[in-house]
This record gives sequence, C-alpha cells and structure tokens, in this order.
Amino acid sequence: MELSCLAIVALYIAAKGRQDGWQDWPGEFAWTAATAWACEHACIEWYGFYAYHDVWSVFIGHVPLTVALIWPVVILSARDVAAARFAGSLRAPGLLVGGMILWDAALIEPIAVAADLWHWTQPGLFGVPPIGVLGWALFTALWNVSKSKPRWQRTIGTFAGLHASLLALWWAAFRWIN
Repeated sequence: MELSCLAIVALYIAAKGRQDGWQDWPGEFAWTAATAWACEHACIEWYGFYAYHDVWSVFIGHVPLTVALIWPVVILSARDVAAARFAGSLRAPGLLVGGMILWDAALIEPIAVAADLWHWTQPGLFGVPPIGVLGWALFTALWNVSKSKPRWQRTIGTFAGLHASLLALWWAAFRWIN
C-alpha cells in the first residue's frame, strides 16, 4: 500500500512540475509537507488523541513519512480544484479548500481507522472524533488563507493558529460532544 501511495505522490509531483514549471512549485510542496508534518507531530505528541499503527515502514517522529508526503498532494490538489472551478469569484478560497478537506477527511478517516492505519483514543462516529476531522480542515484553511505570506510566516501562523483553534474548540465544545 505504501509503495502505491508513494507512486501516486511521484506521479503528482511529475505532472504538477511539468504543468506549472519546476521553479517554485517543489518548494511549495516541500513547505506544505514540512508544515503539515510539524503540526501533526505536535498534535500527536501534545494531545495524544491518535497514533499511527506500525504497518507504516518509515516514521519521522510520530508521523509516517508516506503520510507527510501524501498531505501536500491532498491539500494542493484541492487548492487547484478550487482555483480552477471558482477562479476569481471567491472572497475566501482558502476557506473553500478547507471545506473540501473537511469533506475528504470525513470520508477517509473512518476508512483508514477501519483499515488499522491509525487509531483514535477519543470516541467518535466510526471511531473518529469530530475534532480529528476538523483538524485537517483547519490546517488547510489556515495554510491557504495565508498563501500570499512568506512561507516561514505561513508555517508559524498555521502552526500557532491550528493549535489555538484546536484547543479553543476542544474546550468550548468537542470535549463534551464526541
């Protein structure tokens, strides 16, 4: 399964690089992967709400390398779909992309949990707490809303904004309504 995922990532990188040129695009992919990894690693380390099973072969901290490489494909392709479909007509395209990821995560999370790729320690429908699905939507929205900022500022802002949002949502609602 991991090799199939890595093959899809490689095909995406090759196609996207060919389409958009190789000057800036690999940097966007790498920064998205690094920021997603940092946010996810911190979530696992700090909150302990989920963990990956050992079916993954290579881990960087608590996160499988393959997962760190998959997330940019999911996030950047959602951004491309939103831009192609709604080019110039949206005031907040980052929020649309976050909504697309919310929908995607709501479908993927229960399947991945059932396949024993990871597990949650908090209760939720199909073994997935609502905050787990919402976390990636928040990450994606924050990352894409700040698209015009320098990457290091996007990384810090996304990291801080994600954790502030998760903590606020947890204590305001999700602690009681899983």
